[in-house]
Amino acid sequence: MEKGFEKVNRRITALGVLLGLENEEAFRTGLKGIWEQRFGVTVTQWRHHDEQGFVFGIPTWVEVDVLIHNGEHLLVEVKAYVSRGDLSEFRRLGQFYEQVTGIKPRLIIVSPFIDQRAADLAQLWDIAIYEEPEDVPTEGQGDNGQ
Repeated sequence: MEKGFEKVNRRITALGVLLGLENEEAFRTGLKGIWEQRFGVTVTQWRHHDEQGFVFGIPTWVEVDVLIHNGEHLLVEVKAYVSRGDLSEFRRLGQFYEQVTGIKPRLIIVSPFIDQRAADLAQLWDIAIYEEPEDVPTEGQGDNGQ
């Protein structure tokens, strides 16, 4: 019963995320302040024109949140729900980032609900997934991403 309540709570949280998308910029600004002030991490949004259409199949602008710490670049995507298509798109974005910058990034997705087939792909492609806030490692802890 407890596991059932946890699942319902996660779904309600996911719905809340969907309904609160207009607050995404405020959320991003708050996290940026916390990560930069507390952990010395540089947080930025990387934006580049994909002239060849590598990421989406057509020429367009692409953007992603980037955390940089001790020379490591982490591309972070926060979504209410992650499908296999989302994961494939995010992987191509990481590959495009590497092509443009010459830096191989670590890919991280934070989401309360991840399709099991997407989670399997994430493991295959070495994309870290965090489904619960307590999954995200803090200073002195290892990486608990799936």
